[in-house]
Amino acid sequence: MTQVSKKLEKVTILFAGDSGDGIQQTGTQFTNNTALYGNDLSTFPDFPAEIRAPLGTLAGVSGFQIHFGSVDVYTPGDRCDVLVVMNAAALKKNLSRLKERGTIIVNISGFDKRNLRLAGIEEGQNPLNNHSLEGYKVHDIDVTKLTRESLKESSLGTKDRDRCKNMFVLGFVYWMYNRSIDSSIDFLKMKFGSKQEILGANITVIKKIDQRVLNSIILAQEKDRESFAEDLHEGIAQSLAALMLQIGVIELKIKELADVDLKNSVAFIKNYIQESIENTRAMATELMPRTMMK
Repeated sequence: MTQVSKKLEKVTILFAGDSGDGIQQTGTQFTNNTALYGNDLSTFPDFPAEIRAPLGTLAGVSGFQIHFGSVDVYTPGDRCDVLVVMNAAALKKNLSRLKERGTIIVNISGFDKRNLRLAGIEEGQNPLNNHSLEGYKVHDIDVTKLTRESLKESSLGTKDRDRCKNMFVLGFVYWMYNRSIDSSIDFLKMKFGSKQEILGANITVIKKIDQRVLNSIILAQEKDRESFAEDLHEGIAQSLAALMLQIGVIELKIKELADVDLKNSVAFIKNYIQESIENTRAMATELMPRTMMK
């Protein structure tokens, strides 16, 4: 799969998760990388509301917001374009800070029954399953599972392997914005130079962009295209069709009138609406994912 590039003037990203998820380090590394690229930026670290708050709770959520771009940036940003969440509590606390049709990167391992309960989300109301996120572009990735699989040959224990999952997220966001990971690898070498097993694990994970991850992106994009196509067909096209019926009624009422200019105007409007209907339906068909059309 080739990566499609889109030029953006500025972007706001919010990383959020438990204080033990390495959120501050992830945000700091992305910030340093952004500075090396010469982008203007502003950041806002958001530390947990309580010292040593229980993991998985709203009080224990740590956040790091960065606003960067090729133009002058004066604030850390208000609502974010991209929300990266490691668990249910992080999503619940920060969803209101995401723009409409914004992008959510979700670690689905953080949405099990235990995490949902700790976040105060009622049973059966998992936001990943109850359609409450339909207005957003969601990349649901099992970061924890993929991190462990990336390190299946490592001698590190499960707890130490899980500590590398922030590097998986960082590598993924670097990939999204076509960034080199070299600066973060240099940082890891400085930080873990005397701990080769941990160093190797973090470097392995930050480089890991699995085909399943890319498939999740494709699926999210297809869902978005399908939703937009349905809006075009069921919304705009249907409204135009109703308008066409009304024009037909008007056409019948003025049939016996001698006003040629009026008749020509109505005919012009009718043809224009018909052309708009055909164009809208063609656009909807073009936008519909090919997998949905087979």
